[in-house]
Amino acid sequence: MYSLDKKQVEIITADVQLAGITFSHLPDDLVDHICCEVEILINDGKDFENAYKIVRKQVGIDVLQKIQENTKFLIDKNYRLMKTTMKISGNISLAMLGFGTIFIIMHWPGSGVILSFGFLVLCLMFLPMVLYANYNNETKKQNLFLHISAFLGGITFMSGVLFKIMHWPGSGLLLMVGYFSLLFLFLPTLLFVKLKSAQTKKLKNIYILGIVSMIIFACSNMFKMFHWPGASVLMIVGAVLLISLFLPLYTWQIFKMERKITGHYIYIVTISMFLILFTSLLSINVSKTIVGGFVNQANNTTLINNYLEKKNKKLFNEIENNKDTLELKSRATVIKNESDEMCEYINNIQTDLVASVDNIDKATAVKVISDPMCIMAKDNWDKVNMLMIGINGNGKAKELKQRLVQYKSNLTSNFKENTEFSKYLDNLINVTDKQNGMLMVSWEESNFYLCSIIRAISTLKELQSGVRMAESAALVNLNNL
Repeated sequence: MYSLDKKQVEIITADVQLAGITFSHLPDDLVDHICCEVEILINDGKDFENAYKIVRKQVGIDVLQKIQENTKFLIDKNYRLMKTTMKISGNISLAMLGFGTIFIIMHWPGSGVILSFGFLVLCLMFLPMVLYANYNNETKKQNLFLHISAFLGGITFMSGVLFKIMHWPGSGLLLMVGYFSLLFLFLPTLLFVKLKSAQTKKLKNIYILGIVSMIIFACSNMFKMFHWPGASVLMIVGAVLLISLFLPLYTWQIFKMERKITGHYIYIVTISMFLILFTSLLSINVSKTIVGGFVNQANNTTLINNYLEKKNKKLFNEIENNKDTLELKSRATVIKNESDEMCEYINNIQTDLVASVDNIDKATAVKVISDPMCIMAKDNWDKVNMLMIGINGNGKAKELKQRLVQYKSNLTSNFKENTEFSKYLDNLINVTDKQNGMLMVSWEESNFYLCSIIRAISTLKELQSGVRMAESAALVNLNNL
């Protein structure tokens, strides 16, 4: 009976090591098993190369890794418990994050608790177990820094996302630390590890291209998150490098080495493509289409407000010049002053919003408001939430609603017998809460919750239009008395 020589056994041993088989004496048992299968085929008349090729197709790297996984699961009680906990925590965190997102979109109560619990399970249970299991399965325990950087970067980044969603202080610092850990610690370390394990120079170059592309694309997300200039350019460059160069080259290289593309690999590529395309389209289309629409709307409303202001000034002058009754002139003055104060208050809110979002002084913010296209962070919503909604719902939107209600009441008191005027005001400046299914959504939340700065500016300018139109109707009614 034929026996393999030392060189042939070394070839088989190297392939088993390449599969990452590390558990106890399992690598030796697998080498013995494969050697026996190859020797049987050689005794049937095949040479070593063809015999080993047949066995490799039957017992590939995926099969060897599955054998190790099943062996650990059956023998090691702690490993079995960890794998079970990892699966449960992964499903729970995914479900909580999904439900929390739906609750936020629908403005249902409890979204903060659900999201916080989901992130807590994800960061403190699922992620550490995944990284530990991956590190424990490695043949050589030399990549500890890779897993530590992934753990620290992942936790700080996900915590930053949670803090930003919940509007807690410190979100910017956590996101910055998370981004820098992943970009400049984890990804370079991953590249170093991949270069060490690469079998060919071509594969090394592909790894370099992939990691550099990922760094560029991730930087674009960081720039977009912090509203730094150049985010769109970086996103396009990173997406093109990943989609047009790295993924096709990497796919072809894997196919040449394995002679097949596994379902697992197809799944990874599909998800990667989806994330890249979704992120790119979301960032680019929202900036150019939706945000641009709000900019145009805000500009048009500004023109309307300027026209109404001139018209009301003319109506006021007519009352001042043509009416002999001091009482009518006094009422007209009160209406004009209250309308000016209301519009000035709304202007101050816009100034505070722009100054906070773009981190500029109020004098500069006043100039920016006249041309909303000059707002840098047009899609920023967290600062709007903090200022307008507030942590306990006591933001500026609540006071704005109270002032608008008082303004309408003061106008209506001038024409108590005119019910049509009162109905007109209610339709013109509608600050009532809305029914959303079984839940009542406040006027403040429906107009300013999760609202971008440019949309908030447009809404506030429309409120100014309502005030000016109400002033105009009141002055016309006075003029007709």
